[in-house]
Amino acid sequence: MQIIGIISGLGDLPAIIARDARERGYRVITVALEGLASPELNNFSDEIRWINAGKLGEIISTLENFDVKEAIMAGKVPKALLYKSGITPDLRAVKLLFSLKDRSDDSILNAITKELETEGISILNTTSFSPHLLTPEGVLTKSKPSKDEWKDVEFGWKIAKGVGSLDIGQAVVVKGEQTAAGHEA
Repeated sequence: MQIIGIISGLGDLPAIIARDARERGYRVITVALEGLASPELNNFSDEIRWINAGKLGEIISTLENFDVKEAIMAGKVPKALLYKSGITPDLRAVKLLFSLKDRSDDSILNAITKELETEGISILNTTSFSPHLLTPEGVLTKSKPSKDEWKDVEFGWKIAKGVGSLDIGQAVVVKGEQTAAGHEA
């Protein structure tokens, strides 16, 4: 039986992926981040361990103890946790944080991914594991976008990429080639 590890933060996504994995015949090992992950994960996990988000060494050793070679990080882990007293980073997490060029989401996630990979644990892309979660390509409404709407799409795409690269948000609202709103998830 194949094994998949899930490192779970906030939201419904970790439970959806765990359910999908079980339906696909995987043995699901869940590292549920304390104070973030949903208790619902108990229903879809073969084994679950509740671990403080700052205990990177414990997270890795838990996955290793269950012989996890592939894992998925799913669910939101607010960066504000770095500054709250409920998180107690272990030595491995402290070393990782001090090795970063900055503390952007990308830097933190890439560093954690590299740390897991040095231990032989590959991180799978959520969308490649559960492709049904993606919106299908193409027009999803009765009518296609007009030329002006396509201009907004192209304009918005550039803005969204810029906002994302600056680590200040994940979505934008555009109307008449003007940014009307932004959103940080």
